Amino acid sequence: MKAIILKCRTGSRFHLGEYANHKNTILHNTSEYIHSDVLFGAFISSLSKIYPEKLNDFRQLFGEGEIRFSSAFYCMEENSTNKNLYLLPKPASLNFMHLNEHIDPKKVKKIKFISKGIYEKGITPLEWFSEKCVIPDDKCVFLKEEFDENDSTFSLYDKVDLQKARIHTSEPENNLYSQTDIVLMGSDNYQVNWYFLLDLNNQLSKEDIDIFYQTLDLMAINGIGGERSTGCGAIEEMEVIDNFCLNPNQPSNQQLLLSLAFPKEAEKDKYLYYKTKIRGGMWYGIKNDQRFNLLMGIEEGSILNDKISSQIIDLSENNNYSWQYGGNITIPLPSEYFNFLNN
Repeated sequence: MKAIILKCRTGSRFHLGEYANHKNTILHNTSEYIHSDVLFGAFISSLSKIYPEKLNDFRQLFGEGEIRFSSAFYCMEENSTNKNLYLLPKPASLNFMHLNEHIDPKKVKKIKFISKGIYEKGITPLEWFSEKCVIPDDKCVFLKEEFDENDSTFSLYDKVDLQKARIHTSEPENNLYSQTDIVLMGSDNYQVNWYFLLDLNNQLSKEDIDIFYQTLDLMAINGIGGERSTGCGAIEEMEVIDNFCLNPNQPSNQQLLLSLAFPKEAEKDKYLYYKTKIRGGMWYGIKNDQRFNLLMGIEEGSILNDKISSQIIDLSENNNYSWQYGGNITIPLPSEYFNFLNN
């Protein structure tokens, strides 16, 4: 497994669109991290620019699991040491843990990401607010030895609403609209970046591997997400970390899902604890009055009792093309994050 770090400047904005019922509300919300289907879409868009003849080949490679993406989560680079601190989505099973009277369940609910060290040691919410851990803002938690507890200025990200005016219109009224973006924050000590996990079959042909990395480079240059013409989605640099490992001290038989997945009927019993979200539904056509079908996705952080398959779902209609990537990168779940459910 490799980790691909997408380095960004402090203050970089990203618009990571979510499903909306109405066209005039599509910019009103944004995801808080980059889902794997967005990464796949950015990759395929870049591939179409330089190797359009390879589109179907790479669609098949992703669909068969020869190339696999996780979603992109946050990582911090410590400025003094250049050490990377990786965050993971909070496992869904922890939402069912019984807390004691000294722990505020609202504070636990606000934490959305846990550090690699927290995960590998199986540190549960019962200890997140102890001397073992540091919670620099209300969104993430680290081991004390991972993070400088004296950094009181750190913030992972902010969600901001921007008021904008439509300029490519002849309509005299209703030209103001709101756009919601994620802004990467950090502090003087830490630079906030993105990272995602990559599983690439080394048995692929040298040509395909070369094309893959060329396309990955172009994807970073082009940027990720929507509203790039207004300054969103910029990536400064891409770094590949080989042999990335994430190994719990006491692994269970369950798996933590790190990609956005679309469950197959034959695999529906593999999902134990999960949250869902609607994907697809993009508008298309000359008048922008038609939209692709909707899909139910299973969010990252869900708990599985077995590994699942990756897939490409074809939503194309009327010569308008849309491929939806269902990822399947998982890692073993710490026993501490599951065994309590059976007690």
